[in-house]
Amino acid sequence: MKKHLLLLLAALLPVVASAYDAEIDGIYYNFSGDEAEVTSGYYSGGTYVIPASVTYNSKTYSVTTIGYSVFERCSSLTSVTIPNSVTSIGNGAFEGCGGLNEVYCLAKNVPETNSWTFDDSSIASATLYVPEESVDAYSRTSPWKDFGNIVGLTQDMIDGIKEIESLTPALSKGEGEWYSLDGKKLSKPQSGINIIRYSDGTSKKVLIK
Repeated sequence: MKKHLLLLLAALLPVVASAYDAEIDGIYYNFSGDEAEVTSGYYSGGTYVIPASVTYNSKTYSVTTIGYSVFERCSSLTSVTIPNSVTSIGNGAFEGCGGLNEVYCLAKNVPETNSWTFDDSSIASATLYVPEESVDAYSRTSPWKDFGNIVGLTQDMIDGIKEIESLTPALSKGEGEWYSLDGKKLSKPQSGINIIRYSDGTSKKVLIK
């Protein structure tokens, strides 16, 4: 009996080892044809930016799917960016993500999901950022409509999503100042949409992640 059990475990090892085809920049993928699916792996939480495409073994794949239960129970996940290439998100992909406070879904067409995609997560107090022309569609579609706040992004904002670190050095030299959308001067940028007023009198909106 013990010998049979060991043989069974040995047979299962290749299955466990091949749970994903590749790990690229901390995100795990399975490939099929010219498409890539984000799949389960060892996610430590924090912020994840899923790319629209990935290259592996000299072949480029379009990232079209976030699979079943990929980030399930990743309580330390706080922010995720979903590219415009994604068309479907699997059951429970973000289930139990209690620390999730912002989702950037850049797909103009609402990805196919079901009511369990964000089950038992903190989306009631989270902000969903989507293309401005798609706000109504997301606001009418479950489970996206359950986000506490849905904010529309212009194409310029989507094209210019920046990390705080890329802007702070220039502004610290007196080249500009941070403001909130309601015109309040900020000592430092805050997560979400900010306004930079440069010393030459120009200004622009910037999305800080």
